[in-house]
Parts: sequence; C-alpha cells; structure tokens
Amino acid sequence: MLQRPDSLIPVPIKVQQLQRRLLMEEHRSVFGRMWNWVDAYLLITHGAGSERYLFLRQALMARRALVILDGIDEGGRARREIERHVTEVLAPQGHVMLVTSRPAGFNWSIFERGFHAMVLRPLSDHQQRQVIEQRIGDRARAEELWQYVCERVLVDDETGERTTGNPLMLSMIISAYEARHAPHAAQAPPSLENGSSAVRTAMPPLAAMPATIAELYQTASSAMLSRVDLRERGAAASAAAIAQLTALLEATAFQAHAAERRIITEEHLLSAAVGLASPERLAAITRPSYDGGAQVGHYVQVLRGAHGGAYGLILNEDATELPFNVLIDLPGGGTRSAWIARDDVQSTGLWGKEAFERQYGASARSAALHCAVAELPEAMQDALRAVRERCMQDRLPLVSLLQADPFEMQFSHLSFQEFFAARATCARTYRLPPSAAEPWRWPVWWANTLRLGAEMGADFASGMLEGSRVVNGRLNLHGAIGGHRPTAMRAVVELCCVAPSVALGQNSLTREEVRAMAMALQRNMLLRQLDLSKNALKDEGGAVVLQALSTGGAPALESLRLVACGLGSQSARGLATCVRACTKLAGLELQMNGLTSYGRDYDGVLALAAALGESTSVTFVDLRFNALDQRCFEALGRAGQLSTAGGQEQVVVPGLPLED
Repeated sequence: MLQRPDSLIPVPIKVQQLQRRLLMEEHRSVFGRMWNWVDAYLLITHGAGSERYLFLRQALMARRALVILDGIDEGGRARREIERHVTEVLAPQGHVMLVTSRPAGFNWSIFERGFHAMVLRPLSDHQQRQVIEQRIGDRARAEELWQYVCERVLVDDETGERTTGNPLMLSMIISAYEARHAPHAAQAPPSLENGSSAVRTAMPPLAAMPATIAELYQTASSAMLSRVDLRERGAAASAAAIAQLTALLEATAFQAHAAERRIITEEHLLSAAVGLASPERLAAITRPSYDGGAQVGHYVQVLRGAHGGAYGLILNEDATELPFNVLIDLPGGGTRSAWIARDDVQSTGLWGKEAFERQYGASARSAALHCAVAELPEAMQDALRAVRERCMQDRLPLVSLLQADPFEMQFSHLSFQEFFAARATCARTYRLPPSAAEPWRWPVWWANTLRLGAEMGADFASGMLEGSRVVNGRLNLHGAIGGHRPTAMRAVVELCCVAPSVALGQNSLTREEVRAMAMALQRNMLLRQLDLSKNALKDEGGAVVLQALSTGGAPALESLRLVACGLGSQSARGLATCVRACTKLAGLELQMNGLTSYGRDYDGVLALAAALGESTSVTFVDLRFNALDQRCFEALGRAGQLSTAGGQEQVVVPGLPLED
C-alpha cells in the first residue's frame, strides 16, 4: 500500500454512520474535544487503544490519509453541520478528501473553494443494452426489452436522461421484466380443437410493465419480499404475512425518514409497530401534548431556521418579534441561537432538559415502547419478529443488518426508504413530527420522496396534508415557503392538488412555480378559496392561473384574491372568462393592480364588467386602486351597485353590504 512515498491511506466513512454517532448523547463530548470529527469517529469506532485507530490517526496527523466521506446527502438532520465541518475544519487542516453525494439538491457553492467537482455520467445506450443482453440471455427477449426501454421508459426531468441510465433503475426494470416473463413461461401450451398443441413463445405483456418509477419500486419490492416469504410459508400463509410485513416496513421507513435518519434503530421499528396499531399512543410516548406558550426555562424544539429540529433551553425572552434566545443542544456541545420567533419553537411544557429526559428521553421512550409492543396483536408481533430474525440471518430483501445489539439496520438503498416512506404517507395514518410538519419548508432530504409520491397520485398529497401542520385543510402559507426551495415548492404543488383553501401570498413565486401550481389547481376538485396576492404574477402568470381556473380547474371555487399581483388589461379579460366559467365564484378581490394597464387599455375591465353583470353567483368585487375611468364606473354600475369607500372606487354587487 505504501510502496510510493506519496501513497495515501484510504479512510472510508459512511456519512450515515457519522451522523448516527454525532447525534448520540454519549458521544457528544468526544466530538467536542477532538481536533476534528474524523478523528473522533475513528476513536469511537475502533477504540482509543486499538492499533487500527492509532495507525489511522497517525496517517491523519501526517496528512497521508484519503478521507472518503460517502453519501453526504444521507447526513439527514446533521447534514448542514457535517458540510460545514468538511469545508471549515477538515479542508483548512489540509486533509485530502473525496466527498460523494447524489446530485439532487447538492449545494455546489459550499464546496467551491478547494474542491474539484466530478460527475458520474449515466450509463450510455450501448452500456444499457449490454447489461440487458447479459442479464436476459435470450436475444429475442433482450431485444424486446430494449425496445421497451427506448420507447416507454421515463426521462428524468432533472437530467434529461432516461431513468435506466441509473444502474439501480435498469436492474429493477430487468427484474420486473423477468418476473412478468416467468409465469407465462410456466404455462402449458394451449390445446387446439383438433387435439394438437400450439407452440407459443413465452413473452410477457409489455403493457403490464411499470409505467412510473413508483410502480417500478412497487414491483421490485413486492417481488423480492414475496419470493422469500413464499418459500418459507407457502402460498396461503404468505399472502397475509407479506401484507403485514410490508405495512411494517413502510411505517418503519416513515419513522426513520421523518427523523431524517438513514440508520434504522430498534426505536424506529417499535415506533412503527405501535403507530400502526395506535397512532395516539405513539404520540403520547414520543412527545408531550403541551399546547401552551413557551417561557424562559422551558425545554423547546426549534422548528425552523439553522437549528430546525434541535432541542434547547430558552434562556431569555423580550417583547420583540423575535423574543427567544435558546441554548441549543448540538453534537459538539451547547450553543446560543440567534433570536427566534415565537412560532418557530414548540415548547414541551417541561422545565429544563433533565425533566424532559426523565419523561421523554431515550430510556423512558424505550420502556414505554416495549410495554406498548407487548400489547400489540399477535400478527403485528409476528411481523416484528420476522423483521428482526430475517434481518439478522440476511434473509430479508431490501434491508441490511448493521449490528445485532443494539439492533440497527438500513435499507439497501436510500431510495427504497424514500419509496416506503411515500407509500406510508399514502395511508393517511401517520402524523409528521413537529420538525417535519411543514412540508413547505422541507430540506432536500425529502426531494426524492416527493418525486415518488407525486407519481402515487392524490393519496400521497392527501396523506401529506393530513400529516402536516395544516388545520382544516387551510393551506395558509403567506410568506412562509422556505427550506430547499425546489423541494419545498414541489411539496406545495402537491398540497395544492387537494387543499380546499390555498393562500400563497407574498412568496415571490417564479414563472415556473406559477405554472406548476396552476397545473395542480386544475386537478383540485375541492378548492374553494385561492389567494395569490402580492406575488408578481403580471399578465403572463395571471393568464396561466386564470386559464387553469377557466378550463375546468377548481370547479368549487368561491373566493379568488389576486391583490397587488401586477395584473393588466390582458388579465382583466382572463378574469371575465374565469367569472363565466366558475359558476360558484362569489368573491373577487383585485385591488392594487393595473387592470386598465394604467389607463392605456380599458377593454379588459369593460369585458369583466359584462361578465359580472351576467353572473348569478358573484356577490362581492373589490377593484380599488386600478386606475378606472368613467366608462368603467358606468359599466360596473350596470353590473351591480357602484359605491365608494374612503374615496376609492369599489363595486359591490347586490347580496353583500359594502366592505371597506
């Protein structure tokens, strides 16, 4: 290994393992006192007196180590701290590093200084075809599958490449093809009327192949789990057992993913089982039900910002908009936060960390979970035993054992955890923990879960809505969209498909975001209230939204607010069409726009006035601050009753009193 004087010693570290140790209470002092987290990790893993640790530490000290940080995108809740440590501690210390990540959501700007970017290209068409031919064997069947890949496999909307350029996706496509081919091959040739038999090539119906990536994951996971269970139990017993096992895996993935953990612990597994039987009991075990306000001395969870998800103690409070200063518990020790808004913390109602640990700490949770598990139905207890035993014996597909005591496992690929978490969301049974209960602020950790969930349809969006902090379906996100913007907006778009009330005011929506949101509104049959105020839609964005509403989208719409959206005369024409199409629309709030294009074009407002005159449902329209002229007043007066409020024009159609 050291034949050349410049040889480096590889030190591979899975970031998921680093995250696990960073978040463990017993290791915090180690990470806090060592000269870097790599040294701390090696000390914890190998022991202070072991020869391996001493050897690797010497390599680090001599800058003869190649530190391989594998999967920084799997850092979960500690990802930001790990990235900062890599760039602000390890890099300045002069260590040679190789940092790997999936491309989705990777922040290149963090690694601009001192790092070189390399991107693994997807498999070429030639390579994909070679893999298919080697796996399938039969030339005719390999050609048939290749044609399917060329003609029907989805293109990744981020890379522009076929999804089979990813080796995992290609492998699952081949497995799905083989699974569908086997039953046909096993069938006996059909008998003809004259007693002879027909020779038939056993080809699978390609129409039955997965049409989406989510369907592909479903096919692959079901096939692998069923194959093992069928061998062990037989067909009759397997059908019932596999459903319970799958439900438990889905719930376990949800628990781990909502906590932003790649490594699944005994607690995640037990929580999943208890949550399937009684979500209320699980909630009582894992966190306090305190609904009061936070005070100095309370132990709280920070919901948003740089320390989102972390716990800490409120040290100070003042009377400003950012009243709280919190001592945050971090892996390397406590640190004072910046001043935090009242809505950005959730109090446990307990005085100090010690009180919280006594009731809801790891030991207390473990004892309560084991008591709850003892009372579970027999079928669920069987599923729990099956997961543990098979995982330890390497007989459970999709997951791998990390250690037996304490029990830890992980899905063979993060994408399977994301798929099962999305499936669990569709069940509409699970509530997200406080730190993840606002999908409109989600980090990039959730990006692939959202992509898979979007392919699962309205069930996923409804499950996300019911599991989030949204109350009574009122998606009130005025100036609230944050987190990783593409991921957060994808979540918002999904929620817009099912929420009966959507308010996205003052979120600086871009052209692409408005277009995606409008497409979601077209699928929302329940939407009654829509507010996009104080977003610079202008005529282009207004046209997209109004066309969606006018062509069958949101048929139950009752209230539309487009205040200060920069709308002009073109939008006024679109509003006229919208008023005629939305037969339940009762209220329009359009103040502070330029519906006459600031006096250059009055025809749009005249068309809107005509549509209002024809409408039997609209009872209130606010058109203040739109530079209307006498012709507009007269036309609006004919449509309803022209009134003034505070010297500004407003039309109120009979049915409601004047609103100022």
